[in-house]
Amino acid sequence: MKKIFFVIMLASAFLASGQKKNDKINDVAAKADLVKALDQFYLAYNNKDIKAFTAFLTEDGLYCGTDPKEFWDKATYSKLMGETFADPSFIPNLKIDKREIRFYNNGTTAIVVDQFFMDFSTQIPLRQVLHFTKTDKKWLCSFSNTSFIPNNEDVDKILEAVKTK
Repeated sequence: MKKIFFVIMLASAFLASGQKKNDKINDVAAKADLVKALDQFYLAYNNKDIKAFTAFLTEDGLYCGTDPKEFWDKATYSKLMGETFADPSFIPNLKIDKREIRFYNNGTTAIVVDQFFMDFSTQIPLRQVLHFTKTDKKWLCSFSNTSFIPNNEDVDKILEAVKTK
């Protein structure tokens, strides 16, 4: 009985260690593939290419802006971004300063957290949280939320500045 138990434990350990290595390999490949898609996503944004930009959005997605009232579906968000891109005074120059990616479901879904500054907000960075899913060999975004992320020491200053008298 002890020999059987030992063989089962040894086999289990062997299988578990092999699975871990495969997950690591898949994560590396999935991350490279997702980063390539993210580069294309932000390139479309910076080039004001509405067709390429919206090709990354799912039909049933939820896209949130920085204002508490900004909850959009794909059609509304696409229309808004199309109007924004059509404005000649809008010159996007989005560059990611920090990125974190977490994979789930065997590398087929991911949460991406990107932080950056925009030209209109050089004092307060923005954080964009995205949910991507790999379908038909393409990464698609089903959720985005963009928010200002002030430093903790600046929060009191901001609250004072927006106080109503």
